[in-house]
This record gives sequence, structure tokens and C-alpha cells, in this order.
Amino acid sequence: MQNNVIELDNGKGEKGYFYLGSDTIRFGEYGEYPVISYSGGKSSIPNVNRDIEDKLLLLGFLEGLEEISRIWLKMPRIQGYAVNWIIVIPIYLNILEEKIVGGNELHVKFKVHKSLKQTLNMTIALRREIEGSWTPIENARFSAEHFSCRESADDSFLICEVKYPFNVLPNHKDRVYWAISNPLGILSYNSYNGVEVSQLIGKKDLGDTFLNTFTQFISLDDLKEILEGKKSKELRPSPSEDFQRAVVYLLSLIGFRTVELGDVRNQEYRVVKERSGVHIGDVDIIAEDIDTKTLYVIDCKLNPPEARDIDVIANIAKSLREKGIMVEPLIIVGNSATESKENVRRVKIIDQDDLLKVIQNVRRGNIKQAKELITDFLD
Repeated sequence: MQNNVIELDNGKGEKGYFYLGSDTIRFGEYGEYPVISYSGGKSSIPNVNRDIEDKLLLLGFLEGLEEISRIWLKMPRIQGYAVNWIIVIPIYLNILEEKIVGGNELHVKFKVHKSLKQTLNMTIALRREIEGSWTPIENARFSAEHFSCRESADDSFLICEVKYPFNVLPNHKDRVYWAISNPLGILSYNSYNGVEVSQLIGKKDLGDTFLNTFTQFISLDDLKEILEGKKSKELRPSPSEDFQRAVVYLLSLIGFRTVELGDVRNQEYRVVKERSGVHIGDVDIIAEDIDTKTLYVIDCKLNPPEARDIDVIANIAKSLREKGIMVEPLIIVGNSATESKENVRRVKIIDQDDLLKVIQNVRRGNIKQAKELITDFLD
């Protein structure tokens, strides 16, 4: 509106009302856009001389002027009329796509009018359920200068994209909320409560996801040769191997499918590589919750992990997500690791205290509660 202020008035000195929202009013060329709509009207009943009505009554016109208008003028009502109107101001902003790429980078693409673009701001929040309520664990706000835009087929419009890499690795139950606003208010948003991460990550059709995750580490040909005795696992007994094996047993008892990969001499079975061939790190166990089908890549440690250990398992999960495999990173420690639990990457860490609680629940037959100690995401 060329920076002009338009004041709408209903003729009585009172301001009218307008509506701004994501709901679309279907008016031709504005059909794909949200709108501001302003509606109003005026009605009137003219004063009629009572003597005229009385004389018409004497002539047999029991309804007075209304009856005459209906018979002669073919108008249902002549004494009362109303004028209704609506003004539609389209907001030329249309969301084209939203997705998460590479496991942690939000992409939002939209079409916007050139005159509107510079007025926009965008808010992004990653929300996690903590103790029954949804809480932002990371958020950002930036102006139109951070939008990457190109010309569209229509000269008046731009195709813009926002790419935001989360510092926290989202888990599949987290929710992503974004909103685009300007001085008028919020012009567009994805959902009042946000959208679940699992819906934003493009999953490939991999069939049995557990099997396909397993084959990221050991091929079926190699597995066949091991079963036939043609290739040895070549395990080397050690305290770390004992702990790792005990973790596998415990996970199996509470409802996980597991594959143990750690502590084998052939390091290729446990290593995750980038597409360039560079090693990211290795995994000790892959596990799947048989109820929710959630997959975990697990690193077992005898002592509390260092920051680098946390980064490695988080980067492994991110790499697998880039291949279309939705996994959650997890570190299980054979000692107390209270301080490590509060980490920047938000990787969940299960320590000895947690494991003892799991065993205690298993002894009592509380398998569901035992599993929840593992699967409930980091607060």
C-alpha cells in the first residue's frame, strides 16, 4: 500500500474490524494467499407517513407499501434495505516447502512479493517436551537480510529460502516452530504447536530400517562368511567388552533388538564414514525399540565421556540421518557421569546410576518403566 495508512470507517465514526490470519478467503487471484479482510454494511428503514399506510389499509392493502412493492415493483422489501461490502487485502506470501536436511538443518522456502520482503522477520524455535510441557531448547530470530532469494517467473515476486542449522541435534519427537512476521503481525506460521521433526525429515524407502542400519556397518556377505566360519569376529576380551556385552544383554531384556559392533579388530565393521571416505567415528551397539521402532546408535564408555566423545556420536547420528536413516545418539557409561549429562549437543547419557535403576525395575517386573529410563529424551 506504498507505506500509506488506510483507515476504514463504517460511516458512524466508529472503527471497523479487520482479520489477519493464515486462513484463505477464495477470491480469484488471491486464492493462494492469506488475506486481511474487512467487512461491513449499513441498513436503513425509511420513515413512512402513517396516513399513507392507513389509506392503503382502507383500500385493502393490508401490508401497506410492502404489499405494493411486492406486486408492482417485484421487490420483496421496499421499506428496509442493507448494503454489505468486503475489502480483501492479500498478503503476498505463500509457503512452498519446509523440511529438515542433513539431520539438523531446517529449510523453509516461500514465494513473496518484492515490496513485502524487506519488512519481514522470521522466528524459529526447536521445542522439546520436558516434564509434560513443551519448552524451547533453541531459538533464533533474524531479518530479511538473511533470506536467500531469487527472481520468480512473475517479475513482482521472489522465491526465498531460509536455511537454519540447529546447534542441538533434534530428536524425532521434538517439534519445530517457525513464524514469518512484519509490523502487521504474524503473516504465516507452520503450526501453533510446531511440526514434529520426524515429519520434516525426508525418509528414504529403505524397507526394514533395522536391517538397513545394520548393513551400514556389516554387509550381509560378510555376515554370511562369519556364520560359515570363513571370517572370524576376532574379539579381544577386555573390561570394556564385558561392559558392552552386559549393556547388550540388558537392552535385550527390556525390549530392544540389538547388534553389537564394538571391540572387534576389523574396525570397518563399526566405523561411520562421510561420503568423502573420512572417518567420523565408531559405534559399539545399534539398537531398536521394538515398540516405537526408534533406532539408537550407542557408544559404551567405562568412564565419563569427554566433549569430543559427545561430538563424535552426535555427528555419527547426523551422518546417518543424511542417508535417510533416522537414529538417536546415546552414550552409556559404566561410572557416574552426572556432569556430562548437561552437554551442548543434548546427547542423552545413561550412567551407572541409571543402569542400576533399570536393573531394579527389571527385577520388579516393571519393564516399561525400565525402558523409559533409556528412551526418555534428555531434559
